[in-house]
Amino acid sequence: MPNIIYRHILEEAMFPTHSASSVKARLPESISSFQKQEGFTLVEVTLALGLTIFAVMTVVGLLPVGLGGLRQAADDTVRAQIIKELDARLCMADSSALFAQSPSASAPVESWFDSDGQVVSSNDQDARFYVRAGQETPQFPGSDHANDASTSLRVFRIEIEDLRTHTRTKAVLHVANNGH
Repeated sequence: MPNIIYRHILEEAMFPTHSASSVKARLPESISSFQKQEGFTLVEVTLALGLTIFAVMTVVGLLPVGLGGLRQAADDTVRAQIIKELDARLCMADSSALFAQSPSASAPVESWFDSDGQVVSSNDQDARFYVRAGQETPQFPGSDHANDASTSLRVFRIEIEDLRTHTRTKAVLHVANNGH
């Protein structure tokens, strides 16, 4: 009996007795309904492509704005690091030397920094920021009879110039005489 079934399956595979239309008729309903589905129309494809292109062009158009903001943020961060570096130097300086002469008699301090905020020499090719720090006499607002603060406080006006864009940033640091 198994030989008869085997032979029947083999003959059916080698010499099919039914046509393609009868096979289609014997397919399950889910498969035959899949074959009846239609594709997208030309209008649907065109609208989908139009919306996709619009979205992509919007994103591409906003890239320069985002990159410009990123560049500006990086430059602002470097400027803040430079001011922090100068503040640390001034706070760690010997107060007797720092307060020995009057603010008007002291010469401005010049420094050069690269794009990473590291100190470089004035003739270095990587110099990106020129920094000039000068002392000023501290003034308290409101009264001309206020105590003279020049023995206990120094005011440093810092000007940072970007050597590429020639933009200038100004900052003011107050350094107290901590008695070193």
